[in-house]
Amino acid sequence: MAIALAEQQPDERSPKVALILDAAFELFLARGFDSVSMDLIAKTAGVSKTTLYAHFTSKEALFSKLLINQCGEFSARVHIPDEYTGDLTGTLRGFALDFISVFEEEHGMALYRLIVGEIHRFPQIARAFEAAGPSEMNGRLVHLLRQIVERGELKIDDFDLAAEQFMALLTGRMLLNRALGLPGAPQSETERQVEAAIALFLRGYAIDRRER
Repeated sequence: MAIALAEQQPDERSPKVALILDAAFELFLARGFDSVSMDLIAKTAGVSKTTLYAHFTSKEALFSKLLINQCGEFSARVHIPDEYTGDLTGTLRGFALDFISVFEEEHGMALYRLIVGEIHRFPQIARAFEAAGPSEMNGRLVHLLRQIVERGELKIDDFDLAAEQFMALLTGRMLLNRALGLPGAPQSETERQVEAAIALFLRGYAIDRRER
């Protein structure tokens, strides 16, 4: 049976809420949703069950909250400058390496597997995950690409599509391999993939000087 996301919003400034979320995240990653009880979460976090339930009315509410939080945190780790100041290749390279690092990190992929495994139970998490992670990141990348186009360095008509294409070029088969638990690529291979993706993207959206 599908379970809706809870509307309860715990006070995230509370140190105890942080302890609860950290403990629950590690437990859910290690054991999965079904094998983790609220008793175990309270014990691991070092808080009473009364405190735990004061902030989260159910395990489902806690699970939903921490997954959405983690998605936002991973997205925030990918640096995209608010203002483009030049160095097109270097700017794209910086984004690309940050973006790939999220998937190379075991915690990031464990979170991805956890979400995929529980989507049937939490159908709204798919939309919340997409909004907090991919859509938010896509929006920031679109903002950057618009500035690059305004400076006359690329020609892009569909910015959303261009942003999605660039991220797809970066992940390639890596996302599937990591989701299956296969080891990450060596750093040299990651860098080679990044440079190839950037080169292909720049060629695809290069300005045709003959149009000028």
